Amino acid sequence: MFFFELLCNCLRSFSWINRLAVSTAQTTAAAPEHALLRSLAPPSTHPTGPFLTESTLIVDQAVTGAVGMTTYDDWTLQTWLSGLPKLSLCHILTNNLLQNPKVASFVESTRPTPAAYEPYWPPLMRSFPTTAPLDEKKTAEDSVAEQHYQELVAIQSRARQIVHQIDAQRPSDQYASEEIIARDLRRLIRLCTNTLYATADGHSMAALVGLLVVAQECLEAIPRLRRYLFSQAGTGRLIVLEMASILKNFKQPSAASSLIAQRALLLKILEPPPGHSASWFPCVIENTCLEMADHDREWVHKQEYENVAGIASQYL
Repeated sequence: MFFFELLCNCLRSFSWINRLAVSTAQTTAAAPEHALLRSLAPPSTHPTGPFLTESTLIVDQAVTGAVGMTTYDDWTLQTWLSGLPKLSLCHILTNNLLQNPKVASFVESTRPTPAAYEPYWPPLMRSFPTTAPLDEKKTAEDSVAEQHYQELVAIQSRARQIVHQIDAQRPSDQYASEEIIARDLRRLIRLCTNTLYATADGHSMAALVGLLVVAQECLEAIPRLRRYLFSQAGTGRLIVLEMASILKNFKQPSAASSLIAQRALLLKILEPPPGHSASWFPCVIENTCLEMADHDREWVHKQEYENVAGIASQYL
């Protein structure tokens, strides 16, 4: 998530520099009604016309004033970034670091410490155990759990937006949007596991909750879309295979004293009943997996749904 936020800041900073340069140049001329920005598009024959293309942004000074204007939200930007080659991402990042000192200082101030990468070092390269107080470790892990919870809230909001965006549309429009919705959900599932599990401070419980949130939103979709997601697009298969991988390689905080509080915080998004027992979460996983399996009866490896439910009930 850090790299995504960094790229967002870089792109916005770079876009602000372009707007400032164009605004300054046009102020010295006739100061037209709109400031026309182009990133990659060729010169247009209508520089002040009221139109908008994929690589063109028109800033209405009467509306925005001195405030920068962003064309897309963060999720659209993330979708665009995920489709770029790695070389293009490096090019965007390095160019903005060279052109904007504020971005360079931001990168320097948020650089991860060597301790964040220590679990991935060979045994001989690892440092001796630190003598940091347990309270400091607990505070740091609680902060990470809070960050994971905020990411879960964002994932739930995004999944709900994706799934229910066609609820009020005509059947023909719903049919045309099914493939796009399935693609966006696959990207969200990958983002969930990459952000909450595959990082240095990854947390299996947080990743499982995130996948459950996405699965529950898919199960609450309109019947036509729900059938497509589970029987044709394979959304449930991707979710259950990610769950199986997380359960078989379980990661959790090192401080056992903070596990109960962190577990309660992460499960908060699932709205557990008051005074629920420790077996409530495995039951939620089991019920969700069985419900997904009921909508995906043609899958050859349908037993994976039952396997995940069994592992969850045994180890969680």
